Amino acid sequence: MSLTRIQAPLAVAAARLRAHPLRPALLVGGVALAFALAVSIVGGSLAARQQALRRTLSALPESARGFRIDRFGPPLDAGDYARADRRARGALAALHGGKTRRVVLFRELRVSGELVELAAADDLQTLVRLRSGRLPRSCRAAGCELLQIRGGGSSSLAEGALRLRRVGTATLRDPRIFGDISAAGVAGRQGPRLLLASNVDALLRLAPLAPFYRIYSWVSPLRVGRLRTWQIGRVLTDESRAQTAIGADAAMRLSGPDAALVDAQHRGKVAAERLVLVGGELSALLLGFALIAAIGLRRGLAAERRRLLTRGARRWQVALATASEIGAVTLGGALLGIGAGAAAISAIASTTGL
Repeated sequence: MSLTRIQAPLAVAAARLRAHPLRPALLVGGVALAFALAVSIVGGSLAARQQALRRTLSALPESARGFRIDRFGPPLDAGDYARADRRARGALAALHGGKTRRVVLFRELRVSGELVELAAADDLQTLVRLRSGRLPRSCRAAGCELLQIRGGGSSSLAEGALRLRRVGTATLRDPRIFGDISAAGVAGRQGPRLLLASNVDALLRLAPLAPFYRIYSWVSPLRVGRLRTWQIGRVLTDESRAQTAIGADAAMRLSGPDAALVDAQHRGKVAAERLVLVGGELSALLLGFALIAAIGLRRGLAAERRRLLTRGARRWQVALATASEIGAVTLGGALLGIGAGAAAISAIASTTGL
């Protein structure tokens, strides 16, 4: 089979497209619009799912939209705490969240006749809004500087070898960062005053507090800006694996935003289905438009087929000319539509911060 025999049908197809540009142009336009709409529907449904996920998780406080490991049980010595810390950090690292923050809370201690909760967390300055005074700087046996959440009470407390001194007052940016236990008092109802030390290690080293019950916690926020809807299933699976990883310590408990993730997934699915429903109706109209243009093109192809056979063209050459003409129109429209749809989705994603 010579190259000339192959080139001849292709030249015929090109000549027909140039000689009668209107019908092929209409077909290209119809195919392009259909493909552009299909791509827009796919991309738009993903954008709708992502927006639903972002809105649902952003409405939650940081402590509720992340992963948290709490350890309930007897106090740990330095070595046991270091092992628990490594186990908790390793489990949270497998969930690909943000930086792990350590938290410790001493529940309802009575010091100088006043009911208080002593707590500490890494990067304390990022958790509070200072109202008066300053942030605590040191916590030693001679005296532990504390930041008080809510007003009232004495500025200094002493009980045996325990010496506490208030150096400022503040409010919590996220009342539940220290757990549900302290949230009742923070919310304004009667309860123990929450006093925050400068850092976790310093508070744990205070000898007078060694016998008292405390809750160790590790908090890792979920990276809302990086989480994609198709990753939710993997996140829930990783959470199950993380729970298994800390299973060696029966006192540890892992919690995460499972309900929020499932709810966001459902909301996104509903929004995407609505978009697909509307887009499907428009696609049907566009396909009808393309079909009308294709019928007109088919009549011309049939006449050209007869003409070529009459002039001695082989059947495979006629088939190649027909396929080339249809393929050029369809492929051109498809590529144009995919490009237009991708550009539309890119613009939507840019304006919505996706």
